[in-house]
Amino acid sequence: MKKGFIFTTLLSCTAIYGNTYIVKSGDTLSDILYENVSGRVYGKSGNLAKFLNQNPHIQNPNFLPVGTEINLDTFSLIQTVAITKQEEAPQLTVLKEETSREKTHKESRQSLSAHLNFNYESINAVDKSSNVNGITNSDLGVGLSLAWRHKLSPKLSFLFDTTFNKYKFKVASNKSLVEASQTNLYVGTGITYSQNDKHEYSLRGGLSETFFLSTKNNSTFEIDKVVLPSFDVSGKHSLKKFKSGYSIDGMWSTGLVLPGSHGSYDSELGTYWNLGAGSFYKDDRKSYGISFQYGQKSIETNFVEQTTKDIGVGLNMGFDF
Repeated sequence: MKKGFIFTTLLSCTAIYGNTYIVKSGDTLSDILYENVSGRVYGKSGNLAKFLNQNPHIQNPNFLPVGTEINLDTFSLIQTVAITKQEEAPQLTVLKEETSREKTHKESRQSLSAHLNFNYESINAVDKSSNVNGITNSDLGVGLSLAWRHKLSPKLSFLFDTTFNKYKFKVASNKSLVEASQTNLYVGTGITYSQNDKHEYSLRGGLSETFFLSTKNNSTFEIDKVVLPSFDVSGKHSLKKFKSGYSIDGMWSTGLVLPGSHGSYDSELGTYWNLGAGSFYKDDRKSYGISFQYGQKSIETNFVEQTTKDIGVGLNMGFDF
């Protein structure tokens, strides 16, 4: 009986990396392996299987919390491919398809987030000429905030955001208020710096409509709006992270309202600050959360001195692309 022979070629390659990799925002495991380790990612005995064996602390490969340390030290890949003359063409085709699919996994460079806001606002103003003290409180106001980010580098991002709120104010029963329904708009832009997965800072500048409560007489009040420039610095800090993807964050901001002139109003330099906290959940490239905040703004014009207080709740949703 005539014996047949099959010619087999063994291909092997070994890659060694001496550092750990720190997961940053937008990373996926397939991206990390594709960019840092030679060889295919998927399939039997692919890099993914080897990686999970070497990193037992990775419980869910589809979710890598920012800041996770993954071990690429002495990462040895030995890829052995048996190719017969009959199997050579199909095997090369499969590898080509896998490489093409891996290249589609690209790092997210942009993000868009939306915030549904519910706010109570209170304005306490003192008329300089008559020394009359006016107080107005709003019903529950509703607003929407949109924020768009474009990543310039692993740590720096360009930021554009806008906020629109609508309020209905009321005064004491023996007082009256002209045009109780008011809207407020803010538009700003700035730079965000991510120090690491726990600390993030932003520097913004923008234009905002600022409310001023004035007295027409002792019993009638009026709310005027003045567009004024403002600058602020803010921070977001991770207080607690959970393996499930949830985190508890603290937020703050402080800023200046620049002097300006609008009609009969000449405003002086004002200040404002906000403190808040929230719970957030991030799954792959989507995020959800709820946040609470309290803030105050102190500002003075040639007519009034006033303090505005704001208490709010925000429902947040965002995604990376």
